[in-house]
Amino acid sequence: MNPTKKTTAIASSLEPAESSLPLDSTIYPWSLSGLNPLPEDEWDQMLKFVNISDQEFEAMRSSVEVLLKHSQQFVIDNYQYLAEFPETAAILGWESGVDESHLADRRRFFAIWVARLLGLDFSHDLAKYLFMAGQYHAGHGPRQIHVPSVYVNGATSQTLAYFAKVLNQEKPADPGNVFALSGWGKVLGVHLQMMLSGYQSAIAMQEGSMVIRVRLFSKIRALLKRSEVSMRLSPGSSITDLLTRFFNYFPQLRTVALTVDWISHTIDDSVGNPWTHVLAQYAPKPGWRILINGFDINYLPPQQRLLKPDDIVDIFPPGR
Repeated sequence: MNPTKKTTAIASSLEPAESSLPLDSTIYPWSLSGLNPLPEDEWDQMLKFVNISDQEFEAMRSSVEVLLKHSQQFVIDNYQYLAEFPETAAILGWESGVDESHLADRRRFFAIWVARLLGLDFSHDLAKYLFMAGQYHAGHGPRQIHVPSVYVNGATSQTLAYFAKVLNQEKPADPGNVFALSGWGKVLGVHLQMMLSGYQSAIAMQEGSMVIRVRLFSKIRALLKRSEVSMRLSPGSSITDLLTRFFNYFPQLRTVALTVDWISHTIDDSVGNPWTHVLAQYAPKPGWRILINGFDINYLPPQQRLLKPDDIVDIFPPGR
């Protein structure tokens, strides 16, 4: 269906009938700005920023074997500590004793991360995995357990401390240890940032007293493995606010649904010196349609794009 024409009929059994109330034929194209970086882009930028030197990388590589030898015990010790620390035991629901099935699941998840860390995995796939892990820690995982970010930070520090302990024990007085720990510290900082990015995207989905139901159709269901999403927003929020949170939470949809243009803005600093700021502007690809209660938002002026409690938003990709 051509997105520039007003739709007035049911297009398929999946698609709700749009209201027969007259709409202004004027088109008001929607776009988004200020989206968070894609996980893979943030990953690349962070690795560039921390600037792991050749000496650090070589020392890290040389330490892998000894760290890997202790990795299984590290996983065991990590969850033993979490089970004994009162606050984390309560978060995990282990106040009265450890749930062995839950413990096995968490150990497996953590062991995969340790293996990829020690395998010197710098792939974009790992960036996306860490982003998802952050969302899981915000209560969006299979067990819906919310681990406050302070403990996500703490676990990263504990990992570096464990590496230092092992290297001091296995390779005492080795001058390469300091460079290895420097490099591992940088990598762990990047891992932490990726998890916090995912964590914050999940927290944003829960902020606000207004609940909005977002229904997904066609290939989006297959991509996200779900047919709808429930989102919370503050009263007075617009469809733009909703879509910003949606595409920050599901960054994998951006390359499918959105095009991006880079727009330069010249602004003055505090002393009047002009400088150029470049912003990404996202617009829907042809055929993508967003409906509020059956109305295509391309035909709703901005003042009619504000959301109300119990509104239903539908997202349709092109095709069937």
